[in-house]
Amino acid sequence: MSYAAPHLFGERRDAFEADVRRLLQEVSPSGRLSERQPSTEVFVWRKGLAEG
Repeated sequence: MSYAAPHLFGERRDAFEADVRRLLQEVSPSGRLSERQPSTEVFVWRKGLAEG
């Protein structure tokens, strides 16, 4: 997210990264993680279809 851009942490960046690594290690000691992508919806309209 833009609010978590590294340059915004200034002098606290190293501490933030250490905290993130520690938390990730706690939830997955093996270091294996997965990311769930949001679904994508596609809406298609055709001109005249609803008019008929």
